Amino acid sequence: MTVKELLQRLTARRHSTQYRRLRARGHSEAGRVAVDGKQYWQFASNDYLAVNDHPQLRQLAAQAVLQWGSGSGGSPLVTGHSTAHQALQERLQQWLGSEHVLLMSSGFAANQACLALLPETDEKIFADRLVHASLISGMQQSGKRFRRFRHNDTSQLQQWLHREPSNIGKWIVSEGVFSMDGDQAPVAELIRLARQYQARLLLDDAHGIGALGEAGRGIVAPHKMPNDAVYTATFGKALGCHGAFIGADAETIDAIQQFAPEYIYSTAMPASQAAFLLEVISWLVTAEGIEARQRLQQNIHRMRQLFEHFGIATVASESAIQVAIMGSSENANRCAEVMREQGVWAVAIRPPTVAEGSARVRFCVSAAHGNEAFAALERGFKVLRDEGIQH
Repeated sequence: MTVKELLQRLTARRHSTQYRRLRARGHSEAGRVAVDGKQYWQFASNDYLAVNDHPQLRQLAAQAVLQWGSGSGGSPLVTGHSTAHQALQERLQQWLGSEHVLLMSSGFAANQACLALLPETDEKIFADRLVHASLISGMQQSGKRFRRFRHNDTSQLQQWLHREPSNIGKWIVSEGVFSMDGDQAPVAELIRLARQYQARLLLDDAHGIGALGEAGRGIVAPHKMPNDAVYTATFGKALGCHGAFIGADAETIDAIQQFAPEYIYSTAMPASQAAFLLEVISWLVTAEGIEARQRLQQNIHRMRQLFEHFGIATVASESAIQVAIMGSSENANRCAEVMREQGVWAVAIRPPTVAEGSARVRFCVSAAHGNEAFAALERGFKVLRDEGIQH
């Protein structure tokens, strides 16, 4: 693309409803966030368990910085890997039942590294239509053949797998909880198909880990994953921190460590964050952590009831991601604007992030939300109903 073509695209985007704007937020606490000097109920954050609002956990984060400092000082293979990082990797292995774990600088880097590196030259990748941009980027960078089956349609996936020669390697790629819809993958069926057709399964559980499953182990908690499966997740959602990890067998982890540029040439996440995450994982299984997950589930149910009461088009989701489908970008923008007027901070998601005609406002439910937050939501939905903005 030439500079002239890029500028033309930029000009067109600036005059469209799809133009993205960066907003600087201020301090957040107790389910609220400050933007441009005004307080809002925070319904855009992925901090589902309100880890960043927790006074004792904040204190532990501060203590970790005092002990370890604010940065790692280099890439993992140079000097960035500390005993805190090692302890976190070992704790994740034990917690999730993974043979080996490798820490990564971000979820995007983890997913891209796996798919750009691991599939072999003649192997074929089958990915859910709605997988995250990081997984798509990895597939594109790999240069391998890939197809995207209809969202959560395991019948179509099985048909495609069945047509492939048995001597051709295969990959199945999906998310545990889908970031734009909030619904969950049929993990048991994906595991069955992976075993039946000798395909490797890659599952990204960024929005499940910490918030779902026994002890917060995510969507994979009830399942026995295949030995050659690859599992990725980020620390930046329910675990309230930053960075990510890859869980896999020893050979796969060694290959990523040796050959993935996303790992080799990225500065390691700070040791203080690794130390803090050890505390968060321990907190998840305390009475307080269990109560936070229960409160989150109660608030998700409450959100579903609001959607039903006001006739809001949505997606069947049992996760913290709840979406109000508005159809057009204009309606989605108006919905977000009305919510801001009522003191709710939620973000419009528009094409090309989602398909044309499915623009939406994504509400991220938190354990910190209480009666006042839901009262503000109710006021906003009443305004939208009065204006006739219901898809």
